[in-house]
Amino acid sequence: MPKIDDGYILLSRTLLDSQIWSASDATLRVMVYLLLTANHKAKFFKMVEIKRGQTCKSLSRIADDCGLSVKAVRYAIDLLEKNGVLIKDAPFGAQQGQRITICNYAIYQNPENYKGTRGAHEGTHAVPHEGASNNKEKKENNEKNTLSVDGFSEEVSVSLKAWLEYKEYKYKPVGWKSQCTLVSNAIASHGEGAVIARIHQAIASSWKGMNLDRLETTATSRVVDDGGLPPEQIHPLMRKAQ
Repeated sequence: MPKIDDGYILLSRTLLDSQIWSASDATLRVMVYLLLTANHKAKFFKMVEIKRGQTCKSLSRIADDCGLSVKAVRYAIDLLEKNGVLIKDAPFGAQQGQRITICNYAIYQNPENYKGTRGAHEGTHAVPHEGASNNKEKKENNEKNTLSVDGFSEEVSVSLKAWLEYKEYKYKPVGWKSQCTLVSNAIASHGEGAVIARIHQAIASSWKGMNLDRLETTATSRVVDDGGLPPEQIHPLMRKAQ
């Protein structure tokens, strides 16, 4: 069977239950476009690192590529940022385009994080994307992604796997057992909700560590957005529309 060029991205079916799905067609189009154009690997642009899950685009470029007006694109990006899908800044100046960070990119673009999946496609939808992972990278990540997570809920397991992927990419690999111990102790003191939210915040903020020892609030709920994470850093696909 012939291979499809340019790779793929993953779209979680939970998108159907999110507020983004009920937004305008332009907003959904911009969201998918940004996922398709986000870096799979870090690259440098004007001496600034554009990390995995980030892209640098001007409003006019997005408008041209999506067949939308600049006004529609601006509204869509503001709405996506308000709902925690992305974070934007302009390290090169407003005239050089915005750097856009897709929140929790590492979680949603790892096929092993989808319940009941085998390989990269079962239970997910794939869309062409330049720079998708090759077989060598999948082989290197296989051991990490299949490690036992007995004793943890599905939500914690997904977050831990995303953290290990992030650490290996951004800094260096860390021991699975040591991370499990840290997380287990933190859950006992603060609850799953707070711990899961802190892990997601650490990834979104490019922290070197999870800083679980600095958690001060107690949360017993497993709902991610009850853990104290600022709204702008919570991906809406992590919860159903209210």
